[in-house]
Amino acid sequence: MFRFRILFVVLIITKFVITFGGSWVCFASKARVKALEGASLAHLIDPQTIFMNPAHILLQPKFVTFESGAVGSGAEGGFVTSLEEDTRIGIYLGYQNRSVQFFNTVTLRESLGLSAQRNPVEFFWGQEDHAFALSVSRFEDSDRITGEMTLVGKYGLVRLNYELWAHIFIFNEAKKALNQAQLKNPGAILGGRYRPDEGHWQYFGQLYLSRADHVSQSLKFDAQELGVQVGLEHASSVTPRLDWYYGVRLDYFRRQSSQEAYVIVLDQLPLFLGAEIRVTDVVVFRASVTQNFLYGVTKLGNSPEIATSSNTRASLGIGLKLDEILVDGYLEASTNGQMGSDPFVSLLALTYSM
Repeated sequence: MFRFRILFVVLIITKFVITFGGSWVCFASKARVKALEGASLAHLIDPQTIFMNPAHILLQPKFVTFESGAVGSGAEGGFVTSLEEDTRIGIYLGYQNRSVQFFNTVTLRESLGLSAQRNPVEFFWGQEDHAFALSVSRFEDSDRITGEMTLVGKYGLVRLNYELWAHIFIFNEAKKALNQAQLKNPGAILGGRYRPDEGHWQYFGQLYLSRADHVSQSLKFDAQELGVQVGLEHASSVTPRLDWYYGVRLDYFRRQSSQEAYVIVLDQLPLFLGAEIRVTDVVVFRASVTQNFLYGVTKLGNSPEIATSSNTRASLGIGLKLDEILVDGYLEASTNGQMGSDPFVSLLALTYSM
């Protein structure tokens, strides 16, 4: 226990999130999202949710933020400011848009060993209750046989009882020198959330569709992807200092391909429960637990379909706001209940609220 306490303190200090900003306590982004697993966009609303629904830039104060991480695959930062009272603009560097990120599986790019987005830039513009975003990246080496090109257009709408969002992967292409492989994988995401008047229950869902064409010297195939996610969540403030949520979600994902090695079947029915406890004006604790319920099937490539194994996962987080500094982190417990340093992925960030 003593060793765990020392480890937790060291990790909190060395891998933390710092937030500057007067009255707005963001209590971080990536660390908070990980500590509150299963939580819907409506509960989270922070600098990370703008990538799902760009209209979330209208629900937050102006800010500038920096998040550390691995070079090219985690480090990111940007700002949101206003042109007029009801108009916001923003630019963000480094955020990688993964088409299947909602289903906890791998993209075709990753399966084929192709490059993810390199040095992406995302632009935001929002007014009143709707916003647009455009993520763009392009890389090509000198011999023009290795590279990637990505262009993702986004739209978001937020109203009192509901919100909607759409992503279009206009260009989702990559190539590499080995076998002169090339992949084109355009797709689209449609999502929404609805909460009835004066209710604590809310309904949310997303639909993902894509098609892909792959060509190389030794292999040629096409693929189609379909992903559906629907869920029900109850969220409420039990006391002025305690917010909690619980719910259930269905994840359905299929990748059909003429090459069985790239087929994916994924069915999950996770239950989730989480809470944020504001102990004082400077301390917030977070905790969540999630696991599959009754039904779950996974098939990757040539392997047979298998039932989902034991996957109970618990996460703990803490936010400390000391004057203008916020230290934030989280730990994730495995199914054996032990908590180690490997899953501790809270990242260094600095956010200034303007």
